[in-house]
Amino acid sequence: IVHIDIDPSSISKIIDAHFPIVGDIKCVVDELLLELKKEEFKPNDKEWLETLKRYNNLYPMSYNDSDEILKPQWVIQESAKIVQNARIITDVGQHQCGLHNFSHLTTLGSFQQVEGLVLWGILYLQPLAQN
Repeated sequence: IVHIDIDPSSISKIIDAHFPIVGDIKCVVDELLLELKKEEFKPNDKEWLETLKRYNNLYPMSYNDSDEILKPQWVIQESAKIVQNARIITDVGQHQCGLHNFSHLTTLGSFQQVEGLVLWGILYLQPLAQN
């Protein structure tokens, strides 16, 4: 696990990082890309992709629906059916994970993550046609 964060107190706060990196993400990524170019990096992700496939088979995306309360997963799935080609904007954390896991977005640029704004718990859908 590589954890890149500008705040050193956040590193390994929830899950231990194998490679903790403190710094501004733009600077860190720029430096990493330079190093990868020097090393003529050739990814060997076959084992990792097989592990992910195994996890997907063992733990498929699902949830226990309810007739009594609205589940966020259901709202995301139904919204994606109703509003085709939507732009979805969310905050970070569980909301972005839920969107990735249950909306099945296929349009490039349809998912945007907003940080630093007060969007906690709010899901905005805006048709792409309104751009």
